[in-house]
Amino acid sequence: MRISLLLTLPLAMVAACGGDTELPPDAQGRLDRPTLHAKGELPGQLATVLPIPEGMGVWKLSGREATTPERVPGERMIALEPADEPALIHVPIQVHASDMDLVRVVGVFPDVFKVTVQFSGVKGEPVRPPTLGTRKGSGAQVLLFDVARSTGAERVFREMLLLLDGPAVPVEIHSIETINAPDSQFLAEPGSPPEMTDLDSGIGFSANGLAVGTPITCSFLVEHPNDRLSFTATLSPRVRIWEGKPRIRATVSDGSDSLEVTLALEGVGKSKPRWQSQEVRLSEFVGKEVEVLFEYLCDSRTPGVAALAEVQVWRPRIAPPTVLYVSSDSHRADHIGASNLGVEIETPALDALAEGGLIFENCWSTTNVTSPSHVAMMTGIHPRDTRLVTNIDRLAPDALTLAEVYRDAGYATLAAVSVRHLGPRGTNLGQGFDRMLAPTSTPWDAEVPVDQLLTWMEQSEGKPLFMFLHLFDAHHPYAPPAAYDRKYYPEDRDPSDPALPRIEARPGAMPLDLLAGDIRDLEFPKAQYRAEVSYLDAELGRIFTHPRVAAGLIAVSADHGEILVKNGTYFNHGELYPDTLHVPLLIGGGAVPADLRGTRVRARVAQLDLPRTILDLSGLGAVEFPGRNLLGALETGESAALFALAAHGNSASLADDRWFLLLHLRDHLGSHPVLRVQHQIELFDLESDPECLVDVSADNPEVVSELRERLIKWLAESTPQGLSTKRVASAQELRALQELGYSTDAAVIEEEPWYTPEK
Repeated sequence: MRISLLLTLPLAMVAACGGDTELPPDAQGRLDRPTLHAKGELPGQLATVLPIPEGMGVWKLSGREATTPERVPGERMIALEPADEPALIHVPIQVHASDMDLVRVVGVFPDVFKVTVQFSGVKGEPVRPPTLGTRKGSGAQVLLFDVARSTGAERVFREMLLLLDGPAVPVEIHSIETINAPDSQFLAEPGSPPEMTDLDSGIGFSANGLAVGTPITCSFLVEHPNDRLSFTATLSPRVRIWEGKPRIRATVSDGSDSLEVTLALEGVGKSKPRWQSQEVRLSEFVGKEVEVLFEYLCDSRTPGVAALAEVQVWRPRIAPPTVLYVSSDSHRADHIGASNLGVEIETPALDALAEGGLIFENCWSTTNVTSPSHVAMMTGIHPRDTRLVTNIDRLAPDALTLAEVYRDAGYATLAAVSVRHLGPRGTNLGQGFDRMLAPTSTPWDAEVPVDQLLTWMEQSEGKPLFMFLHLFDAHHPYAPPAAYDRKYYPEDRDPSDPALPRIEARPGAMPLDLLAGDIRDLEFPKAQYRAEVSYLDAELGRIFTHPRVAAGLIAVSADHGEILVKNGTYFNHGELYPDTLHVPLLIGGGAVPADLRGTRVRARVAQLDLPRTILDLSGLGAVEFPGRNLLGALETGESAALFALAAHGNSASLADDRWFLLLHLRDHLGSHPVLRVQHQIELFDLESDPECLVDVSADNPEVVSELRERLIKWLAESTPQGLSTKRVASAQELRALQELGYSTDAAVIEEEPWYTPEK
């Protein structure tokens, strides 16, 4: 038997059922992800090294002097002398555009440089992929330029220009290569775990590459009449398909009978690729082991590659569990009405969650920077040990994430984040998620990710769900939507009133938009920050009240807090203080045991333990994962001693009992009005000075000695997990991070100790 069906509806779950009738959901349900295998060999890549000639030879150099010594026998490098001008290297080449996808430049850059490649030759304007930014460091860095996205189809390049723009320091260029890589290599190979794709639409799926001539296969047992196979696919945007009817054919066979469906892929001509889904009912194969063969078919001379995602064998479940994990970026713990910490603010959705669940009044984060904190929130491993301490570095594939645990437990996993650097183009927080929404440029208001999760929930009816929602609204710049603008600040009041004195702030200690706007009344940005929180609360209310979410488990926290006004620094999170470490933590929803509802936990607890707690409350307590269940604080009532590590490893802190000790590990300025120097100590009494405004280290030498020794010992006990991979960001990405107030020029921190003893 063979049934053929052609589908063109994007993300439509249409069944090829051969006359089956819909069966009611099953009590237990099913959601399995069969292992995918390639049938045949995938093509490899071809790299061509451009040999550096002695004395530059026919290569031309302007802007700097250079020599070409042998780096290793038989291989020369370009050693550029320091100069105030950019260096421009002209490299003659002869390569067809279709034979070059990437250019790889390897070099040593002691400081931050902007590196650009440009190609010119026969036909068309010069081609220039995005500029990349290097990082300070003594080791070799690899810069990978994606040329394929920038080139036309029929072009021959005859010259490559390499521009290096940076400070007057020596630079080494070790090698330059052009790479012809098959499109399938830009997606995970079958047999390896799927990887989150990066499409210009902002929506990515964890996918494997499916190439013409190399089918993918999987096998599984059909257990129930209501079992079905579903999959999602799209065309890779790397190659524009102008013709050829690109499609995926899936054939289900038990050796005697077969069922065939065909999914027509959109994205031909000038239209953009879109994700499309297909569902196949399997009732005729009950009790049989079946094999599924996925084939990408395209009649074009340049077919590119398809992305195959969400290959799932599943059966609808009655009342499937739902877990929603929310991170509200830069959200201070006192900016929730239910916190009762003296801030006048309206947060009815969060207040209701606390009233029907648990609120942890004294929860502390691990760091003061977005990406490292979110990695800790997803892995249960402290930044001290992940070694990921910047918004540029990337989570390594070896990491075990909370999403992966839920995925392996039979959950569909969905993520929607509001900033680019948490998505596939940045930290890669999408590891373990089936679907992820992330901006490709500027951050999103809360409405966008909330809308997407609500849509995806409707498409996931009958499946267990683990969802991660990241909101960026409380992060600077504070620009609440019109309905919330001036909610906490009088309309007839001018925050830039010339009658008010100017705020004297060092550049960097106050956001540029506040300085440029000549804001003189500091109550205005404070009010706008509160307005942002009230807005995001309203958006959270839309998803909290969804019947499925309300009946499930909801956890809300923040990656870090925010300094509003403190000792000459304004509206940032540039250092470790209670302002940036004390974060909200709420756990609610119908899955919270009745005897815990309305509980307030006053003990100081580690946010790092939240993933373990969520797993335990989800009935996955037997799964190995770092951390302790936070509910243990209910029994002991004891506060934990909590350690934190700042962005770039600049400082570390210890909060224990009434004391908060801050140890500066490197010279740094950041948002401070004055330089913090290596080994400098600050000590604060949290009982008498909860805002940490008065350093009492000079008056308490014994306390300083004891806490400092414990903090240094904790730093020395670091056990690197190899979970951070260094990468080179584009100049556009670096500029976007800088506009959000982040430092991007810190040195690369590999395996050296966090603390260097005093000489």
